[in-house]
Parts: sequence; C-alpha cells; structure tokens
Amino acid sequence: MADCNNIRGFTIKNGTSGIKINSNNNSIIGNFIIDNIRGGVVAENSEFNKIIENRIINNFYGIQLYEKSHYNLISNNLIRKSYWTGIMIGNPVVPLILINKNYYPAIGTDNSSYNTIEKNSLINPISNTVFYECKTNFWDSNYWGRPRIFPKIIRGSDEYDEKMD
Repeated sequence: MADCNNIRGFTIKNGTSGIKINSNNNSIIGNFIIDNIRGGVVAENSEFNKIIENRIINNFYGIQLYEKSHYNLISNNLIRKSYWTGIMIGNPVVPLILINKNYYPAIGTDNSSYNTIEKNSLINPISNTVFYECKTNFWDSNYWGRPRIFPKIIRGSDEYDEKMD
C-alpha cells in the first residue's frame, strides 16, 4: 500500500490478513473485517496511520502493529472473537508456544512505540492485548468484556514489555 490511502466502508473477508499496511499516513475507517486467517488489520513498519471505527470480527488477532510502527492511532474499534489476541503491539516470532491452553510468543524483536490505543471494545479474545518488546504506547479508555453490561475499563499506558489482560 502506498502512502496516504483512505480505506472506508468496505467489507473485507476470508483473506490471509484483512488489511496489511506497509506505508504511512493512511486511514482505515468504518470497515467490516471478518474471518481472516491472520490479522484483521496488520501494520508493519508504518507510521501516522489511523485505524478508527472498524468492526474486526473472528480473525486470529484483531490488530497488530510491528517492526517499528510508530505514532499510529487505534480508536473506537470493535474487536470481537479474536482467536488469539485483540490488539498486539510487537512481533512475536511464530511458532507460538502452547502452555496450559494459552499461547505465548516464542521469541521476537520489535520496537513499535508511541502508538495511541483508545476507546476500543475487545470482546471474547483469548488475550485482550499483547505488548511485546515495545515501549511507551499510550492506552486509554479501552474496554473488554460486554460493552453494554458493566465493561471493564483499561486505563494507563504501556511502559514495559508486558502482556495486559
């Protein structure tokens, strides 16, 4: 994908990755992204992109930013029924290790930072979010669980390599 694209109002279904971004200053807004083998939206080595108000349902993971993806905005998305995780910042190298019915990254290197993740609803993923080998991502007013029945608000910012859920 070249720089400065606007993808709005599409249904994207049954691909490997629903939308893969490898460029800057793009807007992914108001799409329905469903049943993709890997991620719903994947950004690699990408900066200043906006991923806003999408319905991302039944993908292996909802949204992934990796390989030095900085200053991206992930806002007001509904991420539902992700097989592994709703939002992943970083790039764990496959294969994933299965321990006690949970998947964990084996190894990986990344440095995706200064992304803003706000006002997203994450419903039914195995893991809500994974931050892997990245620092200083800003996390505010995200929800997991059922958004209409006492959602759990997630506050704060990611300052460490950690799995939040």
